[in-house]
Amino acid sequence: MSLVSIIIPVYNRIDLLEETLTSIESQTYLQWECILVDDHSTDGSFEFLENYTQNDKRYKLYKRPKDLVKGAPSCRNFGFSKSSGQYIQWFDSDDIMHPEMLEKKVSALTKYNYDFVICLLNEFEGNEYREVRYKTHSNTPALSYIKAGIYFFTPGPLFNRIFLESKLNQLFNLKLKKHQEWEFYFRVLVNSTNYATINDVLIHRRIHENSLAKTIKVEKKADYYLHSRICAIKYLISKKIKISNSYAYLIRDAKSNIIKSFKSSNFNALNLSLIYLSLINFNYITSRKKII
Repeated sequence: MSLVSIIIPVYNRIDLLEETLTSIESQTYLQWECILVDDHSTDGSFEFLENYTQNDKRYKLYKRPKDLVKGAPSCRNFGFSKSSGQYIQWFDSDDIMHPEMLEKKVSALTKYNYDFVICLLNEFEGNEYREVRYKTHSNTPALSYIKAGIYFFTPGPLFNRIFLESKLNQLFNLKLKKHQEWEFYFRVLVNSTNYATINDVLIHRRIHENSLAKTIKVEKKADYYLHSRICAIKYLISKKIKISNSYAYLIRDAKSNIIKSFKSSNFNALNLSLIYLSLINFNYITSRKKII
């Protein structure tokens, strides 16, 4: 059996960690290691994990080195550097795995030699569960992704390690303050269409007071969005990949952000929108290698 490395960033989750770890220990696929990277929690999470994991060698517990940027993406990158698995599974410290999640994903990767497979999820708040409807596949996934036609969430895929190491020049982009996951999955889809969706709900995503969606200030969302899109276009330019098929959509997106930023007097976002627009045009004029 091939080893799966489950990589989990942790910050102030002492009240939720045990349920997440119990769901990992309940997996029907037994060949896994779990790499926990604490982001310098202040609520006793690290001490709880020290005690919880001390007698189980499948767990590897680290603190994020202080010379690395704070945040979950930085912890994921560091966790990857400490991992040994042939397969890589990002996961969050407040979510729950279906008992057959790893087994079903590994089976699909092994049988068809995909670069990655992705599963579906539902959301729960307390004892209330709700279905989440979204698409994860397309004949032109990178194009559909940039148009918001398909959606990836961070723990959804199980990756073949060889793909991550051979095709991506970096994992999560730490120059971004937010939307690192969006930019990461954009680069994934630019480099591979060799993946499949398992049409089963295998992850239960917890919604609570400290969920990311509830903590980002509204006025910052435009800035974060634009920074991630600028990085995406710069990546395409570096690879000489042309955005011909998505050019009209991206131009409309940039112009829409220019108008909204001007009306709201968000001049930082306005400046970013103008940079975004200029990069789109530069890509369209200069890139020749490939079209998305």
